[in-house]
Amino acid sequence: MKTMQSYSLAAVSGSLGRFSFDIQTGLVVGSFYPVKDPPVFIDIKEYQQAYPGTPIRAGITYDILDLGHWLESGEYDPPCLHWREERDVMVKHGELPD
Repeated sequence: MKTMQSYSLAAVSGSLGRFSFDIQTGLVVGSFYPVKDPPVFIDIKEYQQAYPGTPIRAGITYDILDLGHWLESGEYDPPCLHWREERDVMVKHGELPD
């Protein structure tokens, strides 16, 4: 079993708050969203396919809309494609880092 010291963490932010996840496994650690069915795993593989050459990095905060994730119930919540389109425009105009 991993200890908190062995995780490489990134953060997720959204309208309900913030939580952290391990960038290697996608496992959500620490605080959870205050909902009945919180995210438990981030879909690292989907993110890597959507953004080839842009790995998820420790210490960075990601928008929940940009990350597919599995909920405690086992249901999958996909990334918001509309948000990704908006993000691409913001990156192109220098409003967000790539």
